[in-house]
Amino acid sequence: MDAKEERKGTPLPFQKLACTRWLVRGKVIYNILLNWKELKAYFAVVVPRAGLYCRYKAREFLGMLEDPINLLYFHFVSEFERVNSLFQTSDADPEELISELALHHKSLQDRVLDRNGKLLPLNMVDYGAKFMHELHTFINQQNHSAEAVGKVDEVKRRCAGLLIEALKQVESRLPASAGIFQGLSAFAPRKVLSQTERVPFKDLPLPHLRSEKEDTIEQQYRKIRNLSWAEESAFDGKILFQGKCCRDFKVTLHMIELFNSANMYEKEEPGDDDELDVFAYII
Repeated sequence: MDAKEERKGTPLPFQKLACTRWLVRGKVIYNILLNWKELKAYFAVVVPRAGLYCRYKAREFLGMLEDPINLLYFHFVSEFERVNSLFQTSDADPEELISELALHHKSLQDRVLDRNGKLLPLNMVDYGAKFMHELHTFINQQNHSAEAVGKVDEVKRRCAGLLIEALKQVESRLPASAGIFQGLSAFAPRKVLSQTERVPFKDLPLPHLRSEKEDTIEQQYRKIRNLSWAEESAFDGKILFQGKCCRDFKVTLHMIELFNSANMYEKEEPGDDDELDVFAYII
């Protein structure tokens, strides 16, 4: 779980869950899935060595990680992270986003509804290939016991309910008319600042600005691509490193000791509501 290894497939260090920040929540889920076995090993070591207060929490997390049903839930909800992240980018194309939302809506319909718009039975719902693979792995490990089959049926029921609720939520967010977003992709930063994709001012969707503001907007639109948007370098390239490379840096024991939850996270004030653990939120 080294931050420097992200390009090799290892994610960034865990971030504290924020109930109002879906992008962070998605990364938390992704990191937990990618490091599921490592986390189990970590908490298994922590439980017998931790103090009384930490031992209780560590035991709770270890129990959740050792429950294969929780792994199924995490695999199921992880696919929603991609759609959530699309709508939180700073340079999103509005026209592409509405198309993505419409496709996502149609995809959800196909997963839980038949051609007549009626709910599919649980065994016909499309839960996703990865989820079904993990589900069959769990059943095989339990030798198809009646208890395991019962747990799987309950997981399917809850996941189907989540898909139905997701479908309702997406439907409530679809615009009344898709034409509202037509042409707005011309205002995407990558197009406005591009020499080749830039749309002529006369073709921009500005019917509500065809008045006294039109000349001012046209001037700004003409000048914007000539501005220098390059960020200033954080360090002068001529800084001398005295012949040392950054890779020669060695972490001291004291630095490792400072890397703990007490220093990383703000302490909760008395009376503050407890934040939901990511496991509790999913399950």
